[in-house]
Amino acid sequence: MKKIWVLFLAASLAGCASNRAWTHPSKTTQDFYRDRAKCRTMGNSAGSEQIMPGDSAFARGWNQGSAIGAASERQEIFSDCMHGEGWYLVDKGRVEEQNEKIRLQKEAVEKAKQELSEGRDKYQDKLSIISIKGNEVIVDNNNHIMWPISADIVPDYIDWHSANKFIRTFNYAGYNDWRLPTEEELGYAYLGYNMFNNIKDEYYWSANTSDENFVKCFDMGKGYALSLLKMYEKVLLLPVRDNKEGMKVQGSKFQI
Repeated sequence: MKKIWVLFLAASLAGCASNRAWTHPSKTTQDFYRDRAKCRTMGNSAGSEQIMPGDSAFARGWNQGSAIGAASERQEIFSDCMHGEGWYLVDKGRVEEQNEKIRLQKEAVEKAKQELSEGRDKYQDKLSIISIKGNEVIVDNNNHIMWPISADIVPDYIDWHSANKFIRTFNYAGYNDWRLPTEEELGYAYLGYNMFNNIKDEYYWSANTSDENFVKCFDMGKGYALSLLKMYEKVLLLPVRDNKEGMKVQGSKFQI
């Protein structure tokens, strides 16, 4: 759940509001009222005025000073308690600005999710699942490639050199010409995400090298690629092959 900054006008124990606000990045309105009641109790129980009897100017001055000091002490204890509960004071305008920023970010995320969902639906309509010699593959008719339907056909995390070694001897559905996918092809797999079995929101090797030390890996959870070190990283592998046979099938499962 997206965190929204809880905003409450700061007030002294006497009830005078200021232009600052108590905020917390994750607590709720109910949390605020509970914490405030607890801290008020602590503040009110501490520090009391030392009253001097009489109506002389000295006594009045003493009593006024004592009252101010006690109120200040109670307010300090209240503030310390609120800080201890994770609340802190900021300008009210800053919190409202932060909430507006979060609201806009949330709207952008929801819009992106909707666009992704629509894009996936549109793309997946062009994919077909075919059983070849008892092994199911996903055929991308537009981009002339095919994938094993099981994204965990290489079940373990694997380093770059082992991935290349594995792919050279990989045989599936009667084919032995599987290869590492390009960054772009992994983008297609991301759009076809829901067609795969056991695909994970993690990094997958691509065939694209940034230089002699780095390789592009694609994040299936977020839909973008970044460079990782060949020598040290271990990520997942999803083989692909060119649809050289030119299979053009549409719709549900097919058998060959």
